[in-house]
Formats: sequence, C-alpha cells, structure tokens
Amino acid sequence: MAISVVAIAIASVVIGLLTRSGTAGAMVLGYGVAGLLWLRQHRVRVEADGRRADSLETLAAMAADLRAGANVSDIELPDDELARLVTAAVRVSEETGAGLAALLERLEAQHRALSRVDSSAHAQAAGIRLTVLLLFLLPLGALVTGIAMGADPFQVLWHTDAGTLCAAVAFALQLAGLAWANKLARPANVQAHRELAFAADLIAAALVAGATLDQALLRAAEVLPGPARQRILAVSHALRWGVDSTRAWDHLAQEQKVRRTGLFQTMREAPAAVAERRLSRAAKRSSHSGAALAGALSRCADDLRDDAAHERQTASQRAAVLLVLPLGLCFLPAFLLSGLVPVVIAVLSQVMWMEMP
Repeated sequence: MAISVVAIAIASVVIGLLTRSGTAGAMVLGYGVAGLLWLRQHRVRVEADGRRADSLETLAAMAADLRAGANVSDIELPDDELARLVTAAVRVSEETGAGLAALLERLEAQHRALSRVDSSAHAQAAGIRLTVLLLFLLPLGALVTGIAMGADPFQVLWHTDAGTLCAAVAFALQLAGLAWANKLARPANVQAHRELAFAADLIAAALVAGATLDQALLRAAEVLPGPARQRILAVSHALRWGVDSTRAWDHLAQEQKVRRTGLFQTMREAPAAVAERRLSRAAKRSSHSGAALAGALSRCADDLRDDAAHERQTASQRAAVLLVLPLGLCFLPAFLLSGLVPVVIAVLSQVMWMEMP
C-alpha cells in the first residue's frame, strides 16, 4: 500500500512537471489514491468471502465426521466470526451434553444461506459499481471528444483559473458520489439477527440435553458480544433468583430507538432490539415447558435467519433505487464541470480566435 502511494505521488509530480500544471499533478494524485483505495476495498471483500467459504467447507466436514462417530479435535477456522461461534458451540456441548453435530449443521446451513444472499447482493452491487465507474470516467470521454473536435480542453482545465476551479469542484463531487454509492451498495448489517438465531439454537440444544434454563442462557451468553450478552445474562440471573419467567424475559425486550438519517428523519427501532424482542416473546409463550421452549426457540431461530436474508435482499433492492441520488446530485454536475465546461470554453476560444482579423 505504501509503495503504491509513493509510486502515485512520483507519477503526479512527473505529470505536473511535464504539463507545467499543478492542477494536472493534483488530479493524478487524487484519482490515483481514490483508485488505490477502491482496489484495496475490493481485495479485502474478496479475501473475506474466501475465508467464509473455506470455513463453511471445514464446518460441514466437521459435522459429517461427528455424525460418523469420529472425534473432532480443535479446528482453526479462517473466519473469525464462525470460529467464535464454533468455540461457543463446543463449550456448550461439553458442559451440557448437547449434540454438537446438530449445532454445527444448523450453523453451517445458516451462514451458507446468508452467503447465497450475500452473493446475490454483491451481484446487484456490482451493477451499481459499474454504473458509478462509467460515470466517473465520463468526463474523460468528453475531454477526448473535445480534442477530436480540434479544441484543447486540457489547456483550459490545467492552465486557467476557471478550469482549476471546475476540476477541484468536480473532483470533490465525484469523491462524494463514490462514498455515497459505496454506502448504498454496502450489505445490511444483520449480525444481531444471526447471532441471536444461533444463541436460540444453543439454548434449545442445552434444554433438550437436560440443562436448566438459567444454565442454558448462561452458556448462550458466551456467543453474543456487547449489550445483548449482558441482557441474556440478566435473564439468567433473574431466573436463578426465582423471578417469574415472564418478568425475567423482559430484560431481553428492552426497547431501543435509533435515529436514521436520510432524505427524511425517521425514528426506527434498532435491528438488535427487534430480534431480541422476538426471542423474548417466543420464550414467554412456551416458558411453562422446557421441551416446548426448545421447540419454540428453534422456530424463532429459523425466523430470525429468514429475517436476516430478507433484510439483505431489501437493502440491495433499495440501494438500486436510491442510486439515482448520487448520480443526479454528484456525478452529473461533475461531468458538466470537468467534461463539458472545458470543452465549451476551448471551442468558443478557438472560434473567437479564428474570427479575429
């Protein structure tokens, strides 16, 4: 990364000296760094997808070996999230006697289904990114067209105050448009749904194995980071202290609101709070029986997984529609400033010079 930045900096200095324009050098530096960051982001995403695919294959083989009666030793998974969840599943299985193979199979099926949804989302995002890239390069096409017409728009862009101003404003608009489009193409965060789904699976498996509800909750809390972990621990402690199960599960259904920004300011409940409330309601409805509660939690886990997939698909479709905003507000003005304006000025200057006696 550092070597690439140095190479881009050297290229910008060389271009600036050859063209005798600081604007040209600054444009090469800015566009080069922006392209480098985009390539780095793409490489990180591809590497993460590869680690997830390798981890899922290892997880499926691990579950199959367990079904065949083999002893599976500690296996290191390249995906950090899956490695943490598998460690929690192994710990729950060792402490409660829950079936590890079934837990790993549900975990593998959950993440494989979500990976398929992610692949579809990435395919839609690829169309968004291709459109953005074409619009990003559109000003260059306009400048080349101006040269073909016999004008010199680069002279205007690089050696006049008006051209420098147009280039600076256009570059800022393009960067803003890139950041906006990249945010729209980013997959929706469904970590709360999938982690609570697996936590419900752990609780259900521990209950079927004969563990008490407070023990099952204590083990499941090891899966979840952050506030959700503390609320599940609060439910476990409340049950251990003899609090009624209906009141104890209220600790998991605390209402959380977050403000979402956009064209319209709206208040919307956080996805984590929605998932936790669904889990709490399912537990309350079946808290009179451990077996019934295990079944209810398993069904709730499936619902949470479906919600995660639906949220990803909805976010991708919404991004494809909202792409018109950065296109119209950022890329189109940038094209006019850095593509058409220099060409028009260069053509008018040439015409006026030819008409002079």
